[in-house]
Amino acid sequence: MAKLLLKKSTSKSDVLDEGSVLLLKNLFFGKGVKERLETGGTLPMIDGYIELLNSDGIMEAKLTVQVKHLTHLPVNSVAYYDIPNSIFAYAHLNKGEVVIFVACDTVNETFYWKHIDSKSIQEFVDLPKENQQTQRYYFTSSEVCNKTNLSHTLSSWRKIFDQKMLQVKDEKALANHFVEVQRSPFSKIHTFFAN
Repeated sequence: MAKLLLKKSTSKSDVLDEGSVLLLKNLFFGKGVKERLETGGTLPMIDGYIELLNSDGIMEAKLTVQVKHLTHLPVNSVAYYDIPNSIFAYAHLNKGEVVIFVACDTVNETFYWKHIDSKSIQEFVDLPKENQQTQRYYFTSSEVCNKTNLSHTLSSWRKIFDQKMLQVKDEKALANHFVEVQRSPFSKIHTFFAN
């Protein structure tokens, strides 16, 4: 006779990811940050957003984030993570967003972060293995955050966001200029055929 079995509602990985999100919620609480993060969520390739607020509680910057638990505890203050291909692909497809990868060390109440910018994407694409699923990344000392240097990290993220918005504005201006240059010959063709 067959035995009826229920599927587990949670896994060890789910618990660790929930702990990571809770760590971020606790660190950000009362610091001018609105986190909109999910665990086991419905958003493909990301876990949500972090909004940086001004003193009036109005959003000044929005970051797209993927949150993971740190799988290897730091050795001699050096931490690394095998960052998944999917976050590089997401950042490549969503060039107008600031994408941050976060790995949380809940034991030491610290998180490590990496801005997935165009340089990071290119470095991943240039890896020798064709079907590369991850890239091992060693976090720098400026990419380590805990409650003692949270304001520095938030300031860095604001700066990254501001730079991205300037880049998007410049790219839009270049695109508009390109359209105008290309439109000129077409308007001459129309005038030629209209006469």
